[in-house]
Amino acid sequence: MGDIEKISGKVELSDPKGWNPKNEQFNLPFAVELRENFHIHWQDLRLEMLPEDFENFHNAIHDAYLSWVKDGKPSELDNVKRYGYWPGEESYDFHKDRDKQKTIENNPCHHFRKFPRTQAGKLFFDSIFQVELQKAGQYHIHYKNLRIELGKKRLDDMARTMYNSIEK
Repeated sequence: MGDIEKISGKVELSDPKGWNPKNEQFNLPFAVELRENFHIHWQDLRLEMLPEDFENFHNAIHDAYLSWVKDGKPSELDNVKRYGYWPGEESYDFHKDRDKQKTIENNPCHHFRKFPRTQAGKLFFDSIFQVELQKAGQYHIHYKNLRIELGKKRLDDMARTMYNSIEK
């Protein structure tokens, strides 16, 4: 979870009630879709990735699952343990090497890569933070390859909480 010094802002959210945009509920079941690139949907979130990243994601999740099963499927661990690795980052030590920019093959480490995003049919690799009002009335917050879908009230609550966390 992290080493929290203080919680700067917090909003209690209602329990998910499925797909109900009129009530600002955008939870969707888990799905993987392929259109301009791979999209992994999990509740209000969507991760975007290229085919190469999707394959690496799958392999890292698969290997992580097998390692977790081998450990007896612990529900929690006393210390941080990484189960899945991106290719070329198998020897990566989260605490010691987290700022390493290149793998041993001299490729950018996954956390230093720029994320793909499709807009107007063109692929570009700029890291972005963008808030979009959709024609249907909901909002999308894009941060790199992550999309959060929410309604106007939730967006207002989130913006106010973020602003107040900086001011406090």
